[in-house]
Amino acid sequence: MRDGLRKKLEQLQNKPLTNKALIGFDGYIDLIQKVVKSSARGSRQYYDCLCDVGEHIVAASGKSGQLEVCTITKKLGGNAPIMANSLAHLGIESYCIGPMGYPNVHEVFLQMHERCRRLSIGEPGITNALEFDDGKLMLSELSSFETLNLPYILSLKESGLLLVYLNESRLIAMVDWANLPLCTPLWKEMREYILEAGISDRIYFFDLCDPSKKTAVEILEVLNVITTYTGLGQVILGLNENEAVKVYKSLQGMDPADAETWALKNEYDLGNITASLFNEMDIDLLLVHTTDRSLTATKEGVISLNGHVVRHPRVLTGAGDNLNAGFCFGLLNSFTIEECTLLGMATSAAYIQNGKSPTIQELISYLRNL
Repeated sequence: MRDGLRKKLEQLQNKPLTNKALIGFDGYIDLIQKVVKSSARGSRQYYDCLCDVGEHIVAASGKSGQLEVCTITKKLGGNAPIMANSLAHLGIESYCIGPMGYPNVHEVFLQMHERCRRLSIGEPGITNALEFDDGKLMLSELSSFETLNLPYILSLKESGLLLVYLNESRLIAMVDWANLPLCTPLWKEMREYILEAGISDRIYFFDLCDPSKKTAVEILEVLNVITTYTGLGQVILGLNENEAVKVYKSLQGMDPADAETWALKNEYDLGNITASLFNEMDIDLLLVHTTDRSLTATKEGVISLNGHVVRHPRVLTGAGDNLNAGFCFGLLNSFTIEECTLLGMATSAAYIQNGKSPTIQELISYLRNL
């Protein structure tokens, strides 16, 4: 299947791609950091495992402690900017709408690919992303998102671009629900706005992000909002394993914080969870990904495909957004669901391995060398 996917990409690499995408509505400045374990004689050693840092923090309970962090890079962040930038690297003209600096766009977002147009609607959040070989811990300042809803966006002088971009886009992706306080009403308002504008036959991609701080009631509400987009086009929800388990347990009335404890104490079948979630929602496709495989649920059933694990990642923050971009690129170019899934995982793995979003040519080379 990988050879067939590579050949399809080879056929596309020199063709102009006409489909466009709109992605919103977040934006962060990401500080990618390592936690210093020792710095004897001026030589820094970093913690490899998140669990080791956890033990260090626990040991400081009731006392005090310090962690030294070292910033490896400062980059654009947020589900929307990273996904839009990744799609642009693959050849899709993208419109990114989110808080990226206002009235002037922050310098890190000026590094986005030339095929990515920006509509900035406020000041970005700040994320300190502590990265380890076995995972990452993201510390985010989100106060700038507190007024972000559709009336606010439409009050800005540049707001006329929203309708222009919606009309031109085949893919409309709305992401980072968990971190935008007004996101549920925003997604409701966007549906009405799209409906009133007479926009139809689009691909709608939703990503919740980690819902740990939300309640089961809030999760059920946003799932219901997502299902209201059915009829406006193809509706897809993307989740990682952690998010899928929490959403699944929320359907049983368990809040996400309790679901996290449940997942640690119980064995579960992610395939069954994926099928159950899909059957509970009136959507066209559910995409669930782990660190080493992806599952897609449609009316035909659940497909599980293995991916390639990068043992020594150069960057982890944004891996899921690149996976979503690769998957959606496949949809925009009429690939099969299996090919979309493989392409998503390959885009993510190439990003993790090389520290940047891949082009089509780089993906072809990556797939050839697997």
